[in-house]
Amino acid sequence: MKRLILFISAGLITALILIQAYCWFIHPEIQFYKKADTVCTHYEQTIRAAAAPCYVLAGGSETKTSLSPAIMAMEAGISAINTALAAGFGLEANTRAAISHLQAGDTLVLGLLSTQGKNALAAETGIKLNIQLFGLQAFRHGIIPLNCRNILGILSSDASNMLVSLVRKLTRGYAFIYNKQSTLHPDSWMQVHRNVIPGTEISSYIDDDIIIQPECVSLLNRLQATCRNLQADFVVMLPVGYTNEYETKRRLMHALQLTRMGIPVLRDERLGREPDSSLYSDTMFHMNARGTDQNSRIIARLLKEKSYWTEQELLERMNARGFTVDDTPQK
Repeated sequence: MKRLILFISAGLITALILIQAYCWFIHPEIQFYKKADTVCTHYEQTIRAAAAPCYVLAGGSETKTSLSPAIMAMEAGISAINTALAAGFGLEANTRAAISHLQAGDTLVLGLLSTQGKNALAAETGIKLNIQLFGLQAFRHGIIPLNCRNILGILSSDASNMLVSLVRKLTRGYAFIYNKQSTLHPDSWMQVHRNVIPGTEISSYIDDDIIIQPECVSLLNRLQATCRNLQADFVVMLPVGYTNEYETKRRLMHALQLTRMGIPVLRDERLGREPDSSLYSDTMFHMNARGTDQNSRIIARLLKEKSYWTEQELLERMNARGFTVDDTPQK
């Protein structure tokens, strides 16, 4: 019996060691975004030499693939660095990585794609990435809370992600799309080289996070406080995508709630919707090179002009569409 217990214990310890070795040295998603942070840091060092304040772009892959700091500099003469990671890491993890690049006088520009609570929390991969990048300093500022859930995330197996990677490797020939079919450009923009969206009909799917959920509200409040402490500004942009008309209503509601929280929202008239499918690559929120060029110029001008929505403007647009703050998602 004792031998059996020892055998089982040894097996569990060995499995844990192998899992951690995989996450530290092999995990394709983590390894790719560790490289992405290095590319971002190198670009940041070149533009910081001019001693100009920076716009630190944060969010998921919808931000990483649709904003080129080099184009933004050419269009509006602003200095930006794209620190965005992957939405699957969780917004806490993505914004924590961005905070590490934020300095006094800078502006944190958050691409807020989802306001669902589950997407606001740091995922296992997001926690592991931040730990590998910053060590225990990953919990600094409280963006990723130092709690039991997140501590366990460091030691977790992340089995589902490993299984997905294995299936992709066996069936499609790649372990993770970003490390095989995309390019990290020197200015920290990520270009995806797939082209499967053009010609596709706009999805009728409707997300249900029309109200910013409590976990996301809590994170936004922590980001506000952190930016104040670092003497930096904080603004939100609403990422555009190849989506249905309801996306506009949902974004109007998000912008209104954010504005009422005292968080400036870029006055982008597209309000989360760009119906030209030729501007996208492999998902409805990943823009191709042409889409990135157009989007980068629009966002750069809005940032340069400090153009933000007012509550009155948002209410007027909601009223014009026959949409009220009491409306619920259309099913």
